[in-house]
Amino acid sequence: MADGGSKHGSGQAGGQDAAWRLGERVKELAALHAAARLSQNDDLSAGDLIQAFAGLLPPAWQFPEIAAARVACAELRAETAGFQETPWSLAAPFKTAYNESGLVQVVYLEERPQADEGPFLAEERRLIDTLAELLRSSLERRFAGKVLRASEERFRALVTHSPDAIYTHVDGTVTMANPAMGRLLGIQDPSRLVGRQVLDIVHADYHAPVRERWASLQAGQPAPTLEEQFVRQDGAVVDVEVNAVPLVIQGRREILVIARDITFRKRAERHIRQLNRVYAVRSGINQLIVREKDPERMLSEACRIAVEDGGFRMAWIGLLYGGTGGFEVRAHAGADAPTLAVLRTLIASDPPAGCAFTRHALTLGEHGICNDVARDAKAAPWRGAALARDYRAMASFPLKADGRTIGTFNFYVGERGFFDSDEVHLLDKLATDVGFALEVAAHEGERKRAATTLLEIESRLRGAFDFAPIGMALVAPDGKWLQVNRALCEIVGYSEAEMLALDFQTITHPDDLEADLAFVNEMLEGHRAHYQMEKRYLHKLGHEVCVLLSVSLVRGQDGRPSYFVSQIQNISERKQLEDQLRQAQKMEAVGQLAGGVAHDFNNLLTVINGYATLLQTRVPRGDARFDMLRQIKEAGDRAASLTRQLLAFSRKQVMQAQTVDLNRLVANLERMLGRLIGEDVILETRLGASLGAVRADPSQIEQALMNLAVNARDAMPRGGALSIETDSVALDEAYARVRSDVTPGRYVLVTVRDTGSGMTDEVKQRIFEPFFTTKGVGKGTGLGMAVVHGVVKQSGGHIEIESAPGRGTAFKIYLPQSDEKDCGEKPVSTVHSAATGSETILLVEDDLAVRELTASVLADRGYRLLLAGNGEEGLRIAQEHDGTVHLLLTDVVMPVLDGRELAERLKRMQPGLKVLYLSGYTDDAIVRRGIDSREVQFLQKPYSPSALALKIREVLDTNG
Repeated sequence: MADGGSKHGSGQAGGQDAAWRLGERVKELAALHAAARLSQNDDLSAGDLIQAFAGLLPPAWQFPEIAAARVACAELRAETAGFQETPWSLAAPFKTAYNESGLVQVVYLEERPQADEGPFLAEERRLIDTLAELLRSSLERRFAGKVLRASEERFRALVTHSPDAIYTHVDGTVTMANPAMGRLLGIQDPSRLVGRQVLDIVHADYHAPVRERWASLQAGQPAPTLEEQFVRQDGAVVDVEVNAVPLVIQGRREILVIARDITFRKRAERHIRQLNRVYAVRSGINQLIVREKDPERMLSEACRIAVEDGGFRMAWIGLLYGGTGGFEVRAHAGADAPTLAVLRTLIASDPPAGCAFTRHALTLGEHGICNDVARDAKAAPWRGAALARDYRAMASFPLKADGRTIGTFNFYVGERGFFDSDEVHLLDKLATDVGFALEVAAHEGERKRAATTLLEIESRLRGAFDFAPIGMALVAPDGKWLQVNRALCEIVGYSEAEMLALDFQTITHPDDLEADLAFVNEMLEGHRAHYQMEKRYLHKLGHEVCVLLSVSLVRGQDGRPSYFVSQIQNISERKQLEDQLRQAQKMEAVGQLAGGVAHDFNNLLTVINGYATLLQTRVPRGDARFDMLRQIKEAGDRAASLTRQLLAFSRKQVMQAQTVDLNRLVANLERMLGRLIGEDVILETRLGASLGAVRADPSQIEQALMNLAVNARDAMPRGGALSIETDSVALDEAYARVRSDVTPGRYVLVTVRDTGSGMTDEVKQRIFEPFFTTKGVGKGTGLGMAVVHGVVKQSGGHIEIESAPGRGTAFKIYLPQSDEKDCGEKPVSTVHSAATGSETILLVEDDLAVRELTASVLADRGYRLLLAGNGEEGLRIAQEHDGTVHLLLTDVVMPVLDGRELAERLKRMQPGLKVLYLSGYTDDAIVRRGIDSREVQFLQKPYSPSALALKIREVLDTNG
């Protein structure tokens, strides 16, 4: 593609193509990475930012040697050398929230051979759009960051509270599931799905298409929206509509799946389709009965209508004959010669013993229903032949004349469970009509009775039409409404009389009319028998109504169009939910970006802070370079703190959980809080007796309480009172029913109450949004309360607010009570003061700079090192090493083979191996559940050299 030619064909060419695409992707990712860093650098002015963005563009393009770029916004403009307008241009205009127009543009200064996409690759088109969006976002943050951040959090909330089930998997193993996925499957804790096989969740009938979707996604091909079935925990089956896309999350290829519960919709659609089929058959056969006088032709046409108009796979009519009780097939449709041979064999006896359902209809004069051929024991004599022809259900309805059963009308379908009460009722009536028609044909003199019966039939049809649960209408070929039912009038707001004075064009949204008329013309010209489309009607009150329209055409005996039959289903609510999901999907990208930045940033900070610390030990304190290094280290520490806040409010912070006594934690924190809030605020603590323990990260809980204290202090500029209370409470089912995020049980309640200015309802609704603040510019980051919310949610609890303007504020934090009793301080391990050693350590870290720093620190302390850049290399080195490996020091997230799996494999080889995990942020199951020091040894990035050395010594000296 780079040279305008094809790179497909031979294996070698395919490899070159892959290598070339990888190179292009690396350039694009480098530009995105640099742009992301620039966009986060608030020290840059808008002009410097635009200049820097312009410099990023040419190297990222397919032909950088002839590429030039221009970036502009409002009065600011930057161009790279040689820029000029050419015919080979790719531009991404944008507009800020303050209506300032901007542009990111790349041009080729001379023509190059075009690939399939033109002079620019499709990836380059997406890249320039992404860069334009990053620039727009960064500029808006400089003008009005508060507005953007509030908007972003609203979208984030849509993701968090998405009503659709969302999960990810790797090679068919679930790696993440949201609460809606748990609710869909009847599982309270969606984390229980992690590690399960997707095929255990998907109904067996859909395993093949699901595997095909995986193959398509892994091959880089888009996967269409599919309808599947999930199996709930209680064994029930739910219908879902599934969208799946491939993702690369921190180097690991995953598949994101969004599943919408369409059980009720599918049930309603199936029911409507089935009813429509039966309505069509009954309507067609009743018209046939009226016009066709020959009984044999009438029976044959009735079977044909059942198959062609009703979608039945086969239909046949059998009649008793003579006075001997013989039974024979008199009419059929959809059956080939072998099928008829099997059928005639089954019904040869008197009564037909081979088919229990037909025998039932003939002998008892009532319908015989088989809704599952595969499982109904009475279908055994003909099951194999039926399933081979894809007959999944059948029904036999008695035909009666003069009060006695004279035959049966039999229907076969390909869907299990087709014949429910509505279909059976209608088909019973249909059989009654056919039987009566046969009676009328046999008694030519009783025409009056036949006419009366037909009027009753029409009346029943009219009643079914009027009271149908969906909108129904008969429409003239010119669009005039001929007949409308009540449901349609309710959908569009017009009365029946008003509708009949209009045509469908009048109430159709102008943007949808052309497509609708095109379908109508195709039907009138005989190019299609029916059509279905989503469109919008204009309600009488002026608003739009989204509907699913299904239309078929009825022709007269002369073949000319008579009228259209329309079914209209109101899908406005479903469309609104789809819009909400699209917004939620946009915010998913924001969350993924935050996680990725945090992971890479913590690796960088480990290197920056580590080398700064090492250099400080080599520079005298009086040296000016010592102060420079101290400034570097302090800046790194502040950056690490900011990263922790970002991870905390997004609930992706590594959680080192332990059993915590909140009374002890509050008591220890009391002195610090006193200094924090100042002398003009009175601090009071009231600690509940016999308080239960909780499982949480004490440092995170302390951070949350300090953030609440700071927020309270700022709400009391002239002083006031701040109290912290603890208590044990029980939350019952009634409480949980009105709060979807609460599970009934025992909780520890922490109440932080102030006498400050209080909050309005609007502020309360937004208080936990990241970057939302009521303080002036430069007086708050807007992260404090978002961190509180993230910590509480990550700890399994929930938080409530009681506040009103002028009446102070109370934050109530509910944390699940733990049954564990050990709330004391962890015993201090006996660690050598110099934290040195001579053991052999296998260091596995995919970030080269972090690996080199860590190796340098450990080598200086006497350890023997084995170094690896990934899990597979680490496994190989350990297998080839002759001696004992005393400690595995590994990053958690690595491509191909992650740290957790590497540790499990090495422990099988060497059971006594100690393991210390390193990470800054990960979705790995080890850390997502919360680190428990009794089970897993973990050191969070960024770490200092001394902290690393002490932790390694602690792990090596720990028994077990």
